[in-house]
Amino acid sequence: MTDDSTLDVWFDALAGRDTKGGAAANEARALRAALHGRTATDEVSLQRELAASAAHREAQLLAAARRDPIVGPMLARDTGRRASPRRVWGALLAAGIAGLAVALVWTLRPATETPAYREVPDQVYRMVADDPRALRDELARALRAAGIEVVSYQRFGREGLDAELPRPLTLPVRDILLRYRIPEPADGVLRVEIEAAAPP
Repeated sequence: MTDDSTLDVWFDALAGRDTKGGAAANEARALRAALHGRTATDEVSLQRELAASAAHREAQLLAAARRDPIVGPMLARDTGRRASPRRVWGALLAAGIAGLAVALVWTLRPATETPAYREVPDQVYRMVADDPRALRDELARALRAAGIEVVSYQRFGREGLDAELPRPLTLPVRDILLRYRIPEPADGVLRVEIEAAAPP
């Protein structure tokens, strides 16, 4: 008899169908009789064992949750009541959602202005004037009149401007640089910072 036919005999005997004798059929019949021989008392006993096991597992989960730094304080507030697994999972879910919200806020926060990096280090031309702001505004107006976009700023008590110059320099821009005695920047970026003259 092949293995497949032995298995078929075993299943037939377990199902209660008439089969020929043999070790497989006898084993299946014995199993069937044992299963049918269970009493209602056996069922109640099994149910109690399962309930006790579930209660033990629930107690283990609650103990682990109480040791958790996030969920533990939430459970401590409800010391008068026994926390159900549904409440524990709800607290865990709330903690997860809060963590996700923090991660989203951090990820989606407005980006700060990205600093511009140039291949050549910035050259800053420094000037001194009695009225640094007036000189800066005068220089900015002259450059704008020559078609140059100028960014004005103030940093560390100095007035400054930043401008991208055309390459090669146009005649009006070259005249402005000569008038204010500013050397032509090597990288085409004009940065001027003007500080107040020291009092006499």
